[in-house]
Amino acid sequence: MLAPATAFYAVVFVVLKLILVWRVVALRQQLGVGVGDGGHQELNVASRIHGDYIESMPLMLVLMFIAEMNGVAYAALHTVGGLFLVSRIGHAWGMHEAQGRWHAARAAGVVGTWLALLGACGLLVYNVLTIRY
Repeated sequence: MLAPATAFYAVVFVVLKLILVWRVVALRQQLGVGVGDGGHQELNVASRIHGDYIESMPLMLVLMFIAEMNGVAYAALHTVGGLFLVSRIGHAWGMHEAQGRWHAARAAGVVGTWLALLGACGLLVYNVLTIRY
């Protein structure tokens, strides 16, 4: 079976991952730091932005793949996938702008990420409860 919606988001999510890690690598080279943050707040924040993304992105893809394989509607998959993507971009932007302090975009990104993950779980629960075996 094919999973075109998940495949699309896998590509988009990896592109975002590469953008985020590129920032970390560029700062490491600029600051001469091989491991850790060397006491540099900007590097610490960039590492956390990337780390926060990596903590949730694979789970989102797994949930989307299972949902797609179970026949969940593409519109629903695009809703949770799009929400996750926009939320992670907002989180990264807010975290960068405020250098780790509170920022509305960061907070909205966290809430949106949770809603996307919960939404994907909800799609799976609904799917399992309504599927005819």
